[in-house]
Amino acid sequence: MTSLLLLRLLTEEFHDSIGVLLPPAALRRQLVNSSDVRALATGIRFGEVTADETREFVGMIMKEFRPGEYFHNNLALAALAVAMETWSSEFVEEYLLDLARLTAPELNISARIARECIKKRFALPKNDLRVLHYPRRIAPRFTSRGMRMSELPEEPAITRLDFLPKKYARSS
Repeated sequence: MTSLLLLRLLTEEFHDSIGVLLPPAALRRQLVNSSDVRALATGIRFGEVTADETREFVGMIMKEFRPGEYFHNNLALAALAVAMETWSSEFVEEYLLDLARLTAPELNISARIARECIKKRFALPKNDLRVLHYPRRIAPRFTSRGMRMSELPEEPAITRLDFLPKKYARSS
């Protein structure tokens, strides 16, 4: 039996709540902020929606697919991809990769959203702080968080460019 959380993705209310079609990145953000998608993501996280139910749901949706005709459940496939994007399992990887590989014009929205989800999964976290140490003579106005200017090293860490091919290395 298909979960009610999945069936909500097929309702007109869900489609109306998302609104007009947007570029893939903006549509993904709109889907992330949707209450139905957040409820589905929570259901997936806590085991209310299983992989078997999801496979059954996608199979039910894809039975209605007709090449050359508008596919009105395209947004539901995209919403499912967004709901599962942070979950790490073989099923999620398989779903996102298979959906991203689709080239049918009727499924372009869900395929593009799946590509955005994959891009988001492999992006560096926004809270990753990278500290760069510049020599004082190059960057006197730069400071690193929690570091005084006097603590910056005098010389750069890489002084030789042996690792570059000869045509790119500067001769000193």
